[in-house]
Amino acid sequence: MKKIFYLFLIVKIGFLSAQIDSKNLYQDWYAVKIEMKDGSKPFLKKPTYFLNYGFRIDKDSYRFDEINKLQQKQSSPIPYVLRNDEMQTSPESALVIEKLNKDSLILSQSIKNIAENDLTRYYLVSLKKLKQQRLAQFKGKDTLISNPILNPPFKNKLSKKDIKSAKMVSLPENKRKNFRLNGFILLDVKNRKAEGFLEDFNPEFKVENKNVLSNLTGNFNDWDVSQFRDFKFIKVPFSYLQFYQIEKTLISFGEIYSLNIADYDLVPSNKITLGSPNVESADYFEAAVKAYKKNKLKDAARLFEKSIQSNERNLNAYYNFAEISFRLHNIEKACEIYQFLIDEGQKPAIKEFNQKCVK
Repeated sequence: MKKIFYLFLIVKIGFLSAQIDSKNLYQDWYAVKIEMKDGSKPFLKKPTYFLNYGFRIDKDSYRFDEINKLQQKQSSPIPYVLRNDEMQTSPESALVIEKLNKDSLILSQSIKNIAENDLTRYYLVSLKKLKQQRLAQFKGKDTLISNPILNPPFKNKLSKKDIKSAKMVSLPENKRKNFRLNGFILLDVKNRKAEGFLEDFNPEFKVENKNVLSNLTGNFNDWDVSQFRDFKFIKVPFSYLQFYQIEKTLISFGEIYSLNIADYDLVPSNKITLGSPNVESADYFEAAVKAYKKNKLKDAARLFEKSIQSNERNLNAYYNFAEISFRLHNIEKACEIYQFLIDEGQKPAIKEFNQKCVK
């Protein structure tokens, strides 16, 4: 869809020469920072949204996902062709290699006709080296405290999430509850035993709590401890969430196990959403564009606002709503929107605010 208003900053970074050392490229990478290509922050996403994500780059495909899923090969590969400093995934899209050595990598998205505040830049470090650094912290100790980077993989899939029509699903009473708990699993590597301990839990869910621990400790062979046989014990923090939500005619339900993380606030998947707000928001956005083309600015402003209300992360709707508010001489509203965008780390909003709101 053609946008009414769009402004972006061009970030100039020294690109690589035509030839790169592909041997450095083909490995696992950990994302230490993710931002938009214009330097903005990912819009209205918690700092933990991309926590513990990374890339697995092979010779002709790559994966981007949570580190544990990458290591267990649960993610679908994306094929690419390496041409000069680009990993081309189609004639119109690629990942550009901005910096590469054996320990660090910077990648950025390149998609035809997509502006830079809708594209992402990834700052990455070698996962192998990062693991070595973390492992060195436990040198001489008999117990490893696992974390998202250094941990024994759990072989079976535990988490389950689903969204269905209320008319098509009937859940038992024990599944129509919301509760959470956390604790840790102690793996006795030498004696091949697993024992679970709860720290934060609701005693009213005694049976459910017991089932969660049983799923994690019932079979020691579910844990791959082959990399950590030098340790006597491995302490694995974990958190668990069972959720059940109803919105209009939809039911969202399931359970989420987060291994190696006990802090609920660090679990991105704790936020469960229903339906597809992006569809409704896009419909309002399209209607707003049509109204604008007919010079119906008041209608366009109202529809852009509805687009935002349907999906608070529709960044283009904010910029368009602010621009049309300015044209309607509602300067206060326009400046309010630009200030909100600045507070949320959006670089283009700074120039707009300075041009239109600073006297």
